[in-house]
Amino acid sequence: MLTPLYDGLQPLGALWMVVDLRANLFPLLNAIQQGSATAESMLLQREGSDVVHINPLRHRISQPLERLASMEQDNDLVAVQAFAGIRGVLYGPDYRRHQVLAASGVVPDSPWLLVSKIDVTEAFAHDQRKEGVFLGLLIGVSAFLMLSTVLYWIWLTGKREHVLKLELENHMRWLERAQKTALLGFFSIDWSNQKIALSPMAAEILGTQGLQQLTFSDFARYLPPEQIKPILRKLLEVRRHGTVQKIEFDLRTQHQQAQIRTVECWCEMEDVAVYDQTAKIIGTIQDITQRKATDQALEQYRNLLEHQVRKDSLTGLSNRRALDEELDRAWRHAIRENQPLAVLVIDIDHFKGYNDHYGHLQGDVCLQQVAQVLEQHVQRGHDHVFRFGGEEFVVLLPNTTLSQAQQMAAHLCQTVQMQSIENEAAPESQVVTISVGVASMTPTKSDSLRACPLMEMADTALYQAKSAGRNQVCVQRPD
Repeated sequence: MLTPLYDGLQPLGALWMVVDLRANLFPLLNAIQQGSATAESMLLQREGSDVVHINPLRHRISQPLERLASMEQDNDLVAVQAFAGIRGVLYGPDYRRHQVLAASGVVPDSPWLLVSKIDVTEAFAHDQRKEGVFLGLLIGVSAFLMLSTVLYWIWLTGKREHVLKLELENHMRWLERAQKTALLGFFSIDWSNQKIALSPMAAEILGTQGLQQLTFSDFARYLPPEQIKPILRKLLEVRRHGTVQKIEFDLRTQHQQAQIRTVECWCEMEDVAVYDQTAKIIGTIQDITQRKATDQALEQYRNLLEHQVRKDSLTGLSNRRALDEELDRAWRHAIRENQPLAVLVIDIDHFKGYNDHYGHLQGDVCLQQVAQVLEQHVQRGHDHVFRFGGEEFVVLLPNTTLSQAQQMAAHLCQTVQMQSIENEAAPESQVVTISVGVASMTPTKSDSLRACPLMEMADTALYQAKSAGRNQVCVQRPD
């Protein structure tokens, strides 16, 4: 007997029970041989076109399960006649080619036939009266053997059921412990009576106070009202199309202060070939509150790392990497919306001399002060200030025309000068000033998908501003 073992829906293996026929059944078959020189009982089985014997033969040295006869070539043998469907008393040759009287019958719950036989010469050695008595005895013994075989199989089946019951109880206890360890429960949904059956762990996860069978309305009381319809739609999708669905929902709590718990369910059809009212949905349920909290914490940490990777540690502004990403997004948006995009490239005047005169630590302070001024005076929500590298900064101004960008640049240039940050290395003003290159254009679909021309135009304008004496704004037009 072969019995499968499962871990939930995952097959683990099989329980294979084997009965040794030599210790129980074969002695019963040999009982008919007592007091007879030729009497013999054979337990036979068909394999393809061959007939094989199960028990050892009395008049032939061979191993069990060896070929005894062929259904095609030996159709006159009593063994072949029995497999051809003839029951009761048979007459014909046996495997020795001796004429025998035989009785055949089916062994219940098995593919076997029982054939009991005796040589005709022995059977008719006495007078007709004794022949009849002996033949009746032969049939009676055959019936007794068959009855004994049936009783044996009944006893064996009962014993086998008892062993399987113990194994199943142990397996269920192990499965219950595994569910508690993994906080994993099982459920089934019966659409015919609109009932939901829960395993003990599933009932504990839902908080049903030990109730292991719920109606649909009972189950709805554990759900937030806004989540009932989405859950029902997914269950109907499983039932109609046989798909596997993941359903995630929050559990309603009796107390507002209680922590909201999140539950995850995996649902599928018990039999994907059945979609009528008898079809059941089965699945697993698991409390994933802690996992969700961990995932959220990891996501926040990842976002923090992403944010730090794109931040300049000295000035606190977004860095060159963030500029490349944001400029690419803004450029594509400008093409899509047919809007202008402006860029300001800013350079601190005479910064090398500033570092040589005041030292690099004070130079870092100067960079922080200029960065703070730029960030404070670029106030629109979609405008961004970046540290481009060294003493250079970039201001990205989406949906901004060239004249608007020029006004913003002049305002920044004036504001930095008004901070009166001392710079004795600047021969003109003795304070820190900036030079600004301005460029703006409305890209079209025929333009490159990257904003390199815009940055090049602004950089060219910055070079012109520095060549013209610094502390000023220069504009580079697209034409």
